[in-house]
Amino acid sequence: PAVAGVLMAVSILGAACADDGSSGEATGSAGSGATAVEVVATDFSFDQEAITLAAGEEVEVTLTNDGSAPHTFTFEEADVVVEAAGGESGTASFTAPSEPGSFEFHCDVHPDQMKGTVEVE
Repeated sequence: PAVAGVLMAVSILGAACADDGSSGEATGSAGSGATAVEVVATDFSFDQEAITLAAGEEVEVTLTNDGSAPHTFTFEEADVVVEAAGGESGTASFTAPSEPGSFEFHCDVHPDQMKGTVEVE
């Protein structure tokens, strides 16, 4: 049978600013047929520092801010910025780069502390 989309794996390698030893994997699909990616910002770290996507994949990213300071999920390679004030969430859709590679995402408000990598396969 034909596969309508490609599942993506979100690798949780640890917090961007503090290593809490957590690891895991999450997958999902958004209602629009896009792959759903959830990123949680708390204080000055993201809950994951690496996200794995397929080249050209349609993605819907949700940033949930569990802290009090404002944060963004900024992925310049796909020209996407999701903003979320403390206690709020934001969502945006984008297409993953068409060529494999390793690309940075970061928080515009705290770019030195909050950053990670999007791995495109």
